[in-house]
Amino acid sequence: SERPALDTLHELGWEVLDQQVTYWTDSRETESSAVLEPRLRDAVEDLNPWLTENNLNKVVREVQQVAGTSTMDENEGIHEKVVRHTSVKQDRGHGAKHQTVKFIDYETPENNDFFALNQFRVEGPVETIKPDIVLFVNGLPLGVIECKSPTVAEPRSDALEQLQRYQNERTETGSEGAEELFRYNQFSVATWYEGAVMGTYKTPKNQYKPWRDPYPATDEMLADRFGVDYVSPQHRMLYALFEPERLLDQLRHFTVFENKQSGTVKMVARYQQYRAVHKALERID
Repeated sequence: SERPALDTLHELGWEVLDQQVTYWTDSRETESSAVLEPRLRDAVEDLNPWLTENNLNKVVREVQQVAGTSTMDENEGIHEKVVRHTSVKQDRGHGAKHQTVKFIDYETPENNDFFALNQFRVEGPVETIKPDIVLFVNGLPLGVIECKSPTVAEPRSDALEQLQRYQNERTETGSEGAEELFRYNQFSVATWYEGAVMGTYKTPKNQYKPWRDPYPATDEMLADRFGVDYVSPQHRMLYALFEPERLLDQLRHFTVFENKQSGTVKMVARYQQYRAVHKALERID
């Protein structure tokens, strides 16, 4: 299911690099980093061309150095910065004032850099993980997709087990994975072409759910867009979560953090909630 997933992402407008076909030059200083810093730097500079070199460096460091008492705290802090932006003090001709700096352009999605890469290595404390597909928006890894063959006995269980391992959720030792990748995570997807389920960081395995309705699109529209006769659950899921405009919409408007006794929980919308909100807005209009 990995190759068809990459093809679908390409059709959705992502720049796709398949490391099994094309050599990729890894620009990271270390594999323990999950951010593609040159892409992040270029995107921030493109979106905020007035930034001085010093302030550009400061902003690029800032989003990567969000601190917290847990990976979930850091995920929430990074989400806050990415969605609500940050600011720097700079003189743009009217005296030194705090100026808003965007990490992502939500109004014009095509102004952002959408890059999908397979077999992306991230070094953890003990082991190096290599998810099937990682999706970067402006250099930040917002999506992780684990792909399995539909012909294996338990593709759903196998894919979710891998996602749990990557997040150090499978064992009490907490040393199998690389949580650095999940400081930025918006969606984690397990897919086996004939089925696909989604969650986010720390979603329990039994809470990963399918996306059954691509509203406001239809399966007929997706069939035309992808040039297929059969729209698989994988097609539907990748469109629903990772079509660029929809991804930014969900990142900005359909993601919340709730503080519970057990700690902070990150929640993302399921298809019924996404559909209901948009239908309500249409009625209001």
